[in-house]
Amino acid sequence: MLPATTPAFAFARVRDGEQGRELVLRNVTGSRGAVLIPLAAAADHARPTLHDRALFADLSRLPRLGPTQVAAIARAAARAGLCGRAARAAAAAAAAAEAGAAREALASLSAVGRTGGPVDPSAGAALRLASLAAAARRLALLPPQLGVLAATVEDRASLGAAVRTEEAGFIAAAARATARFAEASLAPVLALLEDPPAALAAAETSSWPAEAVARAAWILDGWPLLLARWEESEGRGHGSEARALRAIAAALPPLPLELATTDEEQDAVRATWRLEADGAATDQALLERLRAAAP
Repeated sequence: MLPATTPAFAFARVRDGEQGRELVLRNVTGSRGAVLIPLAAAADHARPTLHDRALFADLSRLPRLGPTQVAAIARAAARAGLCGRAARAAAAAAAAAEAGAAREALASLSAVGRTGGPVDPSAGAALRLASLAAAARRLALLPPQLGVLAATVEDRASLGAAVRTEEAGFIAAAARATARFAEASLAPVLALLEDPPAALAAAETSSWPAEAVARAAWILDGWPLLLARWEESEGRGHGSEARALRAIAAALPPLPLELATTDEEQDAVRATWRLEADGAATDQALLERLRAAAP
């Protein structure tokens, strides 16, 4: 999901299509499905902001799409001041926090090396693991936030606030399902990181920790933007909250069915798919299907 600042591109997604990269947009007419436009022709659909022009140009040059790569491009645009001073300061603070987390992880691995750990903490494996640990711990902060959002939305609906019950239920179910699958993907990595010597060895001999973190990033893709949208509106009156929840419900990222291995898990995945009045999954759920495997 892209942090676009042009209203027409709000909560847009980008994918690799048969004819090149494409933007998947919400259908603003309210009809079923989504709007697909070539990324190269975005300016023909709506006039992009300076930020979005830079974002789309960088996206077109990416050799491989993925949440991590898109987030890096977005942070670079924000640090350049293309979203304003507040966004530039926030991006700088986030970058400093991530760098600090990586240094902390590397320091922990270095301590293991000084006490006789089996792997040189200055080796490439240690550096990769430090970066992976910082990413895993950053992503692990999101599932609890999704749980809070789910409970808050249900509370608003139960109090008779300007939130449709079915809309609140959809958001809550999708948030909880996403948190569940993200936690399941991250749990073995976080457990491994509790044993630095074993984690260092795994970083040298196996790709599964990196794949698990990449999978969690795909699962959680888009949710930081949706959580920020709610944070902007929470407590600012029923009208503001209702508008935010309608926008969130329309933009919820559907989970891929390939994540599920049981019937119960399939039900949890389908809870993140928008439904039409006849109960059928929307075309957009199919268009936006995310890959569960690491890119």
